[in-house]
Amino acid sequence: LFAGRTGRERGISDMGVTDKVFRSFGVSEYKRVAQVDDERASSPSPEGRPGGGHASHQFKGRNEHGIIGKVLYLWVTPFLRLGLEKEKLDLDDLLPLPPAYLASNNAQRFEHELERAMDGEEARLARLEDDFATPEERKKREPFLPALTWPLWRCFGATILTGSFFKLLNDLIQFLPAIVLGGFLRYIAGKPHYLSGFNLSDDEYGVIYCFLMFTLPVLRTLCEQVYFYYAQASGICIKGSLSTSVYRKTMRLSAAGRDGGTTGEVLNHMQLDAQRVGDLMLFINVLWSGVLQTVGYMALLYYYLGWAAVGGFTIMVVLVPLQKYFFKVIAALRGDQMKLTDRRVKLQNEALSGVKILKLNAWEDPLREEVEQVRGEEIKKGAKIANVNAVNMSIMNTGPTLVALAAFGIYAGIMRKPMVPEVIFPALTLFSLLRFPVMFYPRCLSLCADAIVALRRLQKYFLLPEAAATTMELPTDVDRTERAGAGAVAANGGGMEHDDDDDEDDDDDDGISSISVGTDPSPSPGSLGHQPHILASYILSGRASTRTWTPLSALESSASELTRSSTALGATRSSLSGGGAVGAGTSDTSYP
Repeated sequence: LFAGRTGRERGISDMGVTDKVFRSFGVSEYKRVAQVDDERASSPSPEGRPGGGHASHQFKGRNEHGIIGKVLYLWVTPFLRLGLEKEKLDLDDLLPLPPAYLASNNAQRFEHELERAMDGEEARLARLEDDFATPEERKKREPFLPALTWPLWRCFGATILTGSFFKLLNDLIQFLPAIVLGGFLRYIAGKPHYLSGFNLSDDEYGVIYCFLMFTLPVLRTLCEQVYFYYAQASGICIKGSLSTSVYRKTMRLSAAGRDGGTTGEVLNHMQLDAQRVGDLMLFINVLWSGVLQTVGYMALLYYYLGWAAVGGFTIMVVLVPLQKYFFKVIAALRGDQMKLTDRRVKLQNEALSGVKILKLNAWEDPLREEVEQVRGEEIKKGAKIANVNAVNMSIMNTGPTLVALAAFGIYAGIMRKPMVPEVIFPALTLFSLLRFPVMFYPRCLSLCADAIVALRRLQKYFLLPEAAATTMELPTDVDRTERAGAGAVAANGGGMEHDDDDDEDDDDDDGISSISVGTDPSPSPGSLGHQPHILASYILSGRASTRTWTPLSALESSASELTRSSTALGATRSSLSGGGAVGAGTSDTSYP
């Protein structure tokens, strides 16, 4: 339980039994990924750490520990102890990172799924164009979740579901302390309690209740910590994959694609947008967990308070439409703020790239004023978002208090029920627990709004056209005679012409009576020679296509012929300078 098996035996993908089960749902190519992970586990990298990275001979990875070691984070203890012993930690002192969480590995899987998703989105947009849909119709027919959501789910859904499983265990255990507290108070008061059916002594009942009140919070805390680990891991993987994919997409953009995004927008995609999607993973489970906890707590309150809990539940229902309204307002303000952020970052990058021109023309003050103006508008939008969040949080924070006030008012004032400890304290505990889903649900909705806006911005960037480089094979007939003659030195092809008829008349000139040097600025492919296979590279950029052919054999033959021509020309110059003058019949001689 403590040591576990080695990384070679367990694989290096840092997956437990639960993670493997959920990975079969979350990842479409689980078997292939698992096989690759096993191969990486069996063949460590030259640096000494399996899967790549810097060597770490001091620590064992998380996958090399057992269940207890993982739950209690025993694999972190040596690293913390080393931090106390050394003044400065080196890169080799860090804990080994599982290859399943490396951005280089995840980005490759993510881009494979991303390509399929973007093809489907392009087909959907093409259908809208064929239907001549108006912008209003396009907005109505746009799906709520961007197409970019599904590649993320297929790649990292297993990690998210694993965290969701432990979150579910945490929520189910969280219902029990209030029930145990109620039974313990009834046991103290000498009333029938939940363990009365067992034939035990009074001391044994007390020991069991005390044990349960200690054990249940501990189990809940352990499940919660494991849930946070997987939530953080999924957020880090998503952020790394998105940032890497944006960088690789930037390298592949065509000329038309580069016009669709500025440098500031690219930086925001890699930093802000990817960060917002990754931060959502800590609160994504609150969407269903908040509803489960609210319903469960209200059911227990109904058990203790009767239909008086309905009054508090009514207040909770009234607060739900407010959440939807605040969600829309925050999403709209966040979109406007991101446009201003892109504009500000663009101005700053242009100032840094053209700082020499900026200083020479003394444009510092105008640019500073423009940047400050955009920044001021951005801050105003941010202040509006903060104010809306503050109003939303204030309303939701007072919600549990209003619910308790209404419930106890109806219970004691209308129903005339006695306020006994075995009812008051469990009810107060449940109202206290009810604050968590009520408080964090609006924050979760706000983060969801930010993440959806970020995903749409990233999806728009991923749909930009790329420069598709293709290598084609063009077969041609081989004519060795033509190939030899095409590169030869001729009067019309660019080279030297030797006149044999004048050799007898001009012996002093070493048999050279006339020299004619010419150039062909744009030789045809045929004049450069042929090979059985000529490689031609076609670069298609956006809507316009530029076709550039590069015959490698022609370049080689032209280079060799040019060398021979230069050698002959040097010999001719030496001969002419040695003879002193050019003999008769050289009036048409031209020199380069």
